[in-house]
Amino acid sequence: MVKVLHVINSFSKAGSEKLVLDITSLMNKKKFDIYVCAISKGNSTDYFKEEFKKNNIKSFCLKKKQNKQRVKTLVRLVNIVKENNIDYIHTHCKSPDFYGRLAGFLTSTPVYSTIHNTRGYSKNVERFLKFITKRYIAISKKVKTYMIEDLNIPEEKIEIIYNGINLERFKNKEKKIKKVKNIIAIGRLKIQKNYKIMLESFQYLIKKLNKNNLYVPDLNIVGDGNERDRLVDLAGKLRIKEKVNFMGLRDDIPGLLKKNDIYLMTSSWEGLSISLIEALASGIPIVASDVGSNNEIVENKKSGILFKKFDAAHIADKIYHLINDEEKRKELSKNAVRSSDKFSIIQTVNKYENLYKN
Repeated sequence: MVKVLHVINSFSKAGSEKLVLDITSLMNKKKFDIYVCAISKGNSTDYFKEEFKKNNIKSFCLKKKQNKQRVKTLVRLVNIVKENNIDYIHTHCKSPDFYGRLAGFLTSTPVYSTIHNTRGYSKNVERFLKFITKRYIAISKKVKTYMIEDLNIPEEKIEIIYNGINLERFKNKEKKIKKVKNIIAIGRLKIQKNYKIMLESFQYLIKKLNKNNLYVPDLNIVGDGNERDRLVDLAGKLRIKEKVNFMGLRDDIPGLLKKNDIYLMTSSWEGLSISLIEALASGIPIVASDVGSNNEIVENKKSGILFKKFDAAHIADKIYHLINDEEKRKELSKNAVRSSDKFSIIQTVNKYENLYKN
């Protein structure tokens, strides 16, 4: 029985944590004994802690406070590794990477590190910690390029394993959208997601639709984060508050994607977005920023619409044309569902299992 400890940021809802939950839940429990450790308590809920528990995965939380308790956190993580006779440590994201790899070094435990984004990592940190890391996993081609060019990680130490999802939860046989009644955006309310430009573009869209006597859809924003209050205030200042719904954290994402008519993403940077993959699999027509690995998920004008120009009027124009083109929506929907097969969580799990076996 191989014992693997995954180290994550927290048990709050986020893309990398969701990926770890999906992977660990489906791994062969006869061959792998899985543990998960969160560095901090997080600032929302312990949602994933309960989900790990449901799947009989042992979990720990070090409850580290921001910019404090560094030595205490490392010592506690080292003790968890020793007490549970962990064979491999697998780290996810910046803070877990740092503590997980140091714990691996101090306990002579091999470490795997999955890089989830194209920003936020330090070349100076990797200069030293890359010698501790047995293998790096890049979640996309774009992330691999970032690792090589920006972090100076040797290419031979990197393996690409695409993020995956449970496709059956999201796939629709056919998505018919006669009239666009609502637009949905899903993701943490953080600077990275650039909801500011989303709200500004939605204001332009409303003006354009009103000018042409067309129906104005609602904008449903799903997620939570430290930008929430500022974004609610901005919606008020832009006089679009009555058409914007801040829905908070939700557990019914497949149902929401089915009920909504256009998926909108305005992120300034991304790794390989789980939310975007879920949207692709659901067949909802997509309008998204061409950043990070988004163009590895969505093929522009075939399975979705990508934009490079971060201009509110430009983004509004993309959405406006999609609202007024039913045939294009049908085409994007059909192609999106077909192209989502390569993001099956089963393929992802198999590759992670092979990684540990080898």
